[in-house]
Amino acid sequence: RRENLNRTTSAMSTVGSPHVEETAIIESPIEKVWKVVRPLDFKFLPDVENVEVLASDGDKKQVTSDSVGGLRKIKYKKSTQTVKILEISDINYSITYDLIMAEPAVGFSSAVYTIKLQRVTENGSTFMSWSTDFSNDASQEILQDNKYKKLEGFGALRTHLKKKSTEEQKKA
Repeated sequence: RRENLNRTTSAMSTVGSPHVEETAIIESPIEKVWKVVRPLDFKFLPDVENVEVLASDGDKKQVTSDSVGGLRKIKYKKSTQTVKILEISDINYSITYDLIMAEPAVGFSSAVYTIKLQRVTENGSTFMSWSTDFSNDASQEILQDNKYKKLEGFGALRTHLKKKSTEEQKKA
């Protein structure tokens, strides 16, 4: 049962899988935001040190690095995580990915993340939703940490986009 999951701020359910969703307005056009989000490399986050793009889905069939089944090994300052693209839509500006490995180990069995973008027609900005569905063994502490990491991520994305915009203006 997921009756209370469609809130605009984080929603944590004790019935069914725990769910965290945060939303934000990003003051850039959707095409520019998607260009940064779509590669799923999180290079806009200040604690990402390196991203290795892998083009195998583990079933020994080759997939392109940016298609369903593509893997990312993301090295943060204090951990390394491998994620697998489960769904990607250039039409709907959305990407869903699964955390398949983490070093050090995380305190939950599984987590599926979705980032969705929507165009704000009033002013040309972007509405961004970032959600996570956790396994039932995720603690309230993990859910709260996830909430604040998303909020920090929105801020980092804004900073990254402003920096890119400033660089583009200087070149023009």
